[in-house]
Amino acid sequence: MGEVDFVVGVYNDVLTSDWVSHVGSVAPLSGEDEWPPPQAIYHPGGGYSVYHRGLITRAEESEIEGLEVAAVWNRQHLTDRLLGQGDKWLPRRSYIRD
Repeated sequence: MGEVDFVVGVYNDVLTSDWVSHVGSVAPLSGEDEWPPPQAIYHPGGGYSVYHRGLITRAEESEIEGLEVAAVWNRQHLTDRLLGQGDKWLPRRSYIRD
């Protein structure tokens, strides 16, 4: 995959609204790049999983370190993320461990 700041899923209405302008395109992806990178799942009751290629597998904390959190982002979330303010939407590890 080329250089990107982050890869997330967004709701379809975000992409099809007048709010979003088409600014370019990339060549179709193939092979491993057809899939988004592995993503972390934090379970509220404790524990972790990795979502990758449509599968969810249990993981240790060390295995999810540095991974994007599995989520679908709405317009406000995406705007904050693009402006570098997206951390407020990400889960806090202290919440998970408590």
